[in-house]
Amino acid sequence: DAMEGPTTVSALIHAATMVNAGVYLVARLFPFFEYSNALPFVAFIGAISAFIAATGALAHTEIKKILAFSTMEHLALMFVGIGVGAVGAGVLHLLNHAVFKALLFLSAGAVIHMAHHVKDAFKLGGLFKKMPQTAILFLVGVLALSGIPPFNGFFSKDWIIAETFSFGNLFLFGLTFISAVLSVVYGFRLWFVIFTGKPSKYSEKAKESYPIMLFPLYVLATLTILTAFYKEDIVH
Repeated sequence: DAMEGPTTVSALIHAATMVNAGVYLVARLFPFFEYSNALPFVAFIGAISAFIAATGALAHTEIKKILAFSTMEHLALMFVGIGVGAVGAGVLHLLNHAVFKALLFLSAGAVIHMAHHVKDAFKLGGLFKKMPQTAILFLVGVLALSGIPPFNGFFSKDWIIAETFSFGNLFLFGLTFISAVLSVVYGFRLWFVIFTGKPSKYSEKAKESYPIMLFPLYVLATLTILTAFYKEDIVH
């Protein structure tokens, strides 16, 4: 329901700030969680939440709702990382996610705005010809979300999966791995549904986003690659 708010608010709250407070808090209080032997509990809650959120993203058709479920999944992956003892992996993913999810939310907002406020992805289609720059920038966000190198999402997502595997619990690893794969599925499905295929009656009237809307998208798209080069410094 929070997705009813303005897109810029969604990008700020659901990508970068408020929803990340829990992850930040657990990371800051890591020694307490470790001392009380509560970390496996954090990891299992994270893995189950990631799976539920990833399947939820597959079930929805509204653009921003899919991204909202995606946010739930990636926050859960951060908890898995922290829960298996890899605080650096969890916090790096927090920062990487803030960048690529803000890019995705703002790109989605541009699509919704320029397509006359149609939020259902399946009512659109063929928007690549109408909005080529927005389509490419949206694709960069999807690639980072999916964990495709050289985009930043790959380094933190891969690290979390590797640490979960090293943790030695097959159930935990299986849920985390399946959730990570499902994010590739719903991410690319969303992009292909919106930008490829035959244009619908809603897509026909759409046009490219305004320069003032494209500028922050270009900045965030650049950051999805730049932050990958500075990952060691960021973790430090």
